[in-house]
Amino acid sequence: MYRELPLILIMTAQDRTESVEEGTEVVYMDEIDPAVGPAVMPSIANVVNPAVKVLGQTYIKEVRVQEGGKIIRRIGWRLRIGPHPYYITKVRSIKSIKIPANIKNPTYEKIKNALRGERNEKEK
Repeated sequence: MYRELPLILIMTAQDRTESVEEGTEVVYMDEIDPAVGPAVMPSIANVVNPAVKVLGQTYIKEVRVQEGGKIIRRIGWRLRIGPHPYYITKVRSIKSIKIPANIKNPTYEKIKNALRGERNEKEK
């Protein structure tokens, strides 16, 4: 019922791994985790995942850069919204708009910009 309200709704959830159950045929033997998505009951995920406009997964990325002979370690938050073989992600937008694979230090404004096809200032 929340999605029927004239509001912008943001839902958050922890990650949940959808594993292959015992006794079922494994398609790829080297595949450990077939899919990682929102930690909600499968019946809820079957309704919520198709209904949302953006379904992303946050993660922390470590980048090492060399500055003045020293290696500096920088850590930053990212929001994965582009296609991924393990993480369930989705963006509903016009096909002509190129959506980035991820957004650095995501904010609501940066997500809106990505949906409009605009690049964020620091990511140009």
